[in-house]
Amino acid sequence: MRKPSEFIDLLNDVDWFCNVGEIEDESVVPVKSWEETSIQIADEIKWLNFKITMERHQHELWVAEKCDDSDEFWQVHAACLRVSKSKKVNGIEKVISTEKRTRPSASFGYHILTELWMAGREYLTQDFIQPYFFLPVLFDWYRRGHYPCGWKGRLTASWYPTSPTKLPNGKLIVY
Repeated sequence: MRKPSEFIDLLNDVDWFCNVGEIEDESVVPVKSWEETSIQIADEIKWLNFKITMERHQHELWVAEKCDDSDEFWQVHAACLRVSKSKKVNGIEKVISTEKRTRPSASFGYHILTELWMAGREYLTQDFIQPYFFLPVLFDWYRRGHYPCGWKGRLTASWYPTSPTKLPNGKLIVY
């Protein structure tokens, strides 16, 4: 298993939200403003259910591989909690306030915490369980200074991941 300190170093190196609204990448649906973000994720329940499906699948893999919730997992969780509460992450409000738009919801920090926590778990176990979504997809966009905020495409209750490259039809929405 990889060391928690390695992932914590990755977290500390992120320049949070430094490039929001500035994206030219055809692999995603770009969002140019916070207001547009809230319009794009109007169907937030499907996005949350999609992430929960990914979490559940990863958890099943960890159980199958006998990955218990060891101290390493909790060290990463504590670091993710610190980051989600930090001024760096909460700096998104400065970006949004320049747009004179609504502020992030009260659950904003919790969503980031959950995504980082899952990315951290994928990081720790990647030597024997291939990361599916949180580390290679969501965390990669955070590292680039963006906010992955939804999925444009059909997310059905029956969809279930079969491999890291088998995401449902559609594209990630990124601010």
